[in-house]
Amino acid sequence: MVKRSTILMVVLALCLLALVPAASAKVGGTDRPAKADLAGYVYWEPYAACAAHNEPGWATRTIATGTMSHLGEVQASWTHCWDEATDRYFEGSLMLTAANGDMLWGWYADVTDGDWPIHITGGTGRFEGATGTINLMWYGLNWDTDPIGWWAHLEGAISY
Repeated sequence: MVKRSTILMVVLALCLLALVPAASAKVGGTDRPAKADLAGYVYWEPYAACAAHNEPGWATRTIATGTMSHLGEVQASWTHCWDEATDRYFEGSLMLTAANGDMLWGWYADVTDGDWPIHITGGTGRFEGATGTINLMWYGLNWDTDPIGWWAHLEGAISY
């Protein structure tokens, strides 16, 4: 008959081993699939940093809400400069905010319409030090309105 203390030690050891991957994920993380579906609007605003890309210096600002894996309900905002000569987008930044306030940040540059790779550069809360790449696939809903209706799908991997 196996002693109770031996069984207890084996169970305790297995429980501790089960916690190791969760603890190490916070430190260095592992690639985790990430997806989001968002809807919102786009508008233009003056932004001096964009003067090198268009006259007189306009930025595109996007505000959206939806759901994203790892964040749940999310609010998203993008800002970037559009270069009218090349029809490319530069100096782009993304901020995703979860309902609990944790944030995930990203950037992108030199992209065209369609799929945009967004490089994750960190965040707050459980996303501090996050890395990865998520691709943005966006679509305008009504280009004849101001602001412009917009929806998007994000898919990729993040590590946190």
